[in-house]
Amino acid sequence: MIQKLSASVFSATGNYREINQDNYYLNGSVLTDVNKPRIHKHTSVSDGLFAVCDGMGGENDGEIASRLVVDSLGEYDPEDNIREIISKANNKICQHIIETKNNSGSTLVMAAIENFKADIYNIGDSRCYLIRGNNITQLSKDHTMTNDLVQAGKLTEEEAKSDKRRHQLTQHLGIFPEEMSISVYHKTVELVENDILLMCTDGLSDVLTNEEILEIVKDNDNTNTLALELAEDALNNGSKDNVTAMVVKVRRDQKEELIRMLYILICVCSGLIGGITALITLFLL
Repeated sequence: MIQKLSASVFSATGNYREINQDNYYLNGSVLTDVNKPRIHKHTSVSDGLFAVCDGMGGENDGEIASRLVVDSLGEYDPEDNIREIISKANNKICQHIIETKNNSGSTLVMAAIENFKADIYNIGDSRCYLIRGNNITQLSKDHTMTNDLVQAGKLTEEEAKSDKRRHQLTQHLGIFPEEMSISVYHKTVELVENDILLMCTDGLSDVLTNEEILEIVKDNDNTNTLALELAEDALNNGSKDNVTAMVVKVRRDQKEELIRMLYILICVCSGLIGGITALITLFLL
């Protein structure tokens, strides 16, 4: 079966922020206008690199940090080591901090997909979910004080939802090597037909529950509509942050399958015609 990736992203400044400090990498496309209230893009590919970033910092530093990350991803080559690219992005943000003397940083969640194997990388609290049928699984790891306490058994999952430390990051891009080594989380998953990867900033994941995300996905087959509705539902439910939702879905490529079937049919027919012609020739002889 021939499969393709349908991918869409929707990014919004939101109801409370003046500019968008989020950014994204949609297989080459990035957010270039941080003042634009709404951005919507789509692509259809066989393999690709997809990422969402959430910039942090005062004035213009947050959006610069997230842009430095996606620009670094633009330098990626399939032969490259993803961790080295992420390390370069971290170094660029650190250099920006030195030059401006302003603290800034960015989260990163990304999926490098080749032959329908997805390598998920993240640092910070932007998330990646796998939606398969009626199940949703978080593939990324939250690098937060709250999640550390949950993992240590000092907080329950329910208590974590309202814990004041849930936005205190323990890891992010923009950390100087002499202070602490960045620790990128990595997970690999094999994708099958109709699988959906949702990558989003905490402007969405803070507001929508897993059940609410599944409910929206259940009613939408189109990635364009899905990315839009997920982000807008987060905004309508009170998100006070920028919101970015990127949806990548594995689809059957019906056009390519039709072309392949027609090719096979032509070959079979040609073989039959050749065989019949040979029989007729023998009979006439």
